[in-house]
Amino acid sequence: LGIAFIPESALQAGSRANVACLQIEDPVCTREIGLTRHQSRYFTSAAKEFRQVIIEHFRNMAQTEI
Repeated sequence: LGIAFIPESALQAGSRANVACLQIEDPVCTREIGLTRHQSRYFTSAAKEFRQVIIEHFRNMAQTEI
């Protein structure tokens, strides 16, 4: 007996026997995503560029999704 919030993709992958599914109307979902690095390690120019691409990607996603 219990309740869980799971993505629809998980339901499609597994068995739905004995599972009652209810859809939430207009859910407000957020997720915090972090990006870290070890300060004492050398940070290559490729890693810096990758970091910038990731930051811009998620910044753009945040602006278009809300």
